[in-house]
Amino acid sequence: MRRGWYLGHKKFRDRLLDLLEKGMRARPSTPMTSSQRKDHGEGKAAEILETGLTSLGLKREDLRETPKGMKEKAVLAWIIKKNTSASLKWLSEALDMGHISNVSSMVRNVNRDEDYTYKSLKKKVSRILKI
Repeated sequence: MRRGWYLGHKKFRDRLLDLLEKGMRARPSTPMTSSQRKDHGEGKAAEILETGLTSLGLKREDLRETPKGMKEKAVLAWIIKKNTSASLKWLSEALDMGHISNVSSMVRNVNRDEDYTYKSLKKKVSRILKI
């Protein structure tokens, strides 16, 4: 319709025009700013992190003392990345996983689903989070 052409009968054209007019009159949605989107993603990520830690029997304080490549951390990073817009930097800091390239690599490993330990941890966390 933007270029002035359509295929069909005159009734079809009139119906299209009516639909377009209704769409134009609809209240435009206000998009989220990037900082609002970031805050929302990190808030949701923090909720998932707390629930995930509980489901795995860990505490936030434990994250500093455990190895950076711990499989439980990788699964938590995977599920948070899968369900939120949290950045790799945020995940790296929240889970104490070292450089963001480590986080990316570990999330990719969990995604491959080759390791049985990852499979069982993913099931456990996903069941509790109902994801």
